[in-house]
Amino acid sequence: MNIIAKRTLVDFYTKHPETEQALKSWYLIVKKANWEKSSDIQSMFNSADSIQGNIIVFNICGNNYRLIVKFNYLANTGYIKFIGTHKQYGKLKIDQL
Repeated sequence: MNIIAKRTLVDFYTKHPETEQALKSWYLIVKKANWEKSSDIQSMFNSADSIQGNIIVFNICGNNYRLIVKFNYLANTGYIKFIGTHKQYGKLKIDQL
């Protein structure tokens, strides 16, 4: 999968160094993946939640952080929509992603 934009991850783990290893690992796994549907993702990341089919919420660092990615399976691309704390995630309006 192509990930747009990796820079978002780098900026985040620069500010939150405790997330660096988890986000780097996530990126390497996703970069090698060739998913066709959300259940493919959930078979690899069993704590990931599917929202509206192509939006996936990943738990990072033991669910202290959330990463939201919108996938276009036909284009083999994931777009990072949000990364932040669990508390920040709770304030999001998912329909505005």
